[in-house]
Amino acid sequence: ELPEGSTPIDFAYRIHTSVGETTTGALVNNNMVPLSYKLQSNDIVKIITNKNSPGPSKEWLNIVASTQAKNKIRAFFNRIDKDDNLKHGEELLNKELRKKKFSYNEFLTIYEANKELRESDEIYKASKQLELIDEELNTLRNYYNANISEYNKMIKKFPTNIVAEIKRYRERPFYDLKDMTDEDYDDFKL
Repeated sequence: ELPEGSTPIDFAYRIHTSVGETTTGALVNNNMVPLSYKLQSNDIVKIITNKNSPGPSKEWLNIVASTQAKNKIRAFFNRIDKDDNLKHGEELLNKELRKKKFSYNEFLTIYEANKELRESDEIYKASKQLELIDEELNTLRNYYNANISEYNKMIKKFPTNIVAEIKRYRERPFYDLKDMTDEDYDDFKL
């Protein structure tokens, strides 16, 4: 039993968390529908999943109707964001330390020895700013990946790919933070 206004995403999470997290599309009554489609009573729903899916989009929080789905989507991002934020923060710190010709261990020694530095508002503000930037990057990456997933599915559906070949449409790769180099970080502007 799903609440009124539920979407295929709600249905997918109702089946199992892993189904919701790998959802890439849905068929309702044998018709492809957007994930924002509002389900009706007696609809026959088939969830399309992809084990290589980057996971849910933060936009899904605005689409789903059930508390269960919202909680599971939030839990996914809390789990992912924590690891990503820590790794990204360490990478940014190491990059700045390299510019200043400090090693990470030297920084930690100075940081531990200096109580005023540990309690500094500036460090707290900088860490919060990094978290906001990282959250925005994650949102943009997930949005891009969701659109690329739909685009790639569309390319595969062209009749024997004749139209895709004529128009020179090609599948596009997913974006992953791990693929970025230090130069990419320098060039990237929000």
